Amino acid sequence: MYIIVIGGGRIGYYLTRALLDEGHEVLVVEKSATICERIADEMGSVCFRGDGCEASTLA
Repeated sequence: MYIIVIGGGRIGYYLTRALLDEGHEVLVVEKSATICERIADEMGSVCFRGDGCEASTLA
């Protein structure tokens, strides 16, 4: 299943890790460059930098 997680904070991070471990395709939308970089380094290129509350980001 393809899943989009909005936010890469504590909950988003662990949710993403669990979903990837289950074999799902995951994309994290995170507005912080630092957090997005950390997720990308640890989990691969699963992070998109943008504001998940903005319709233009999600379009």
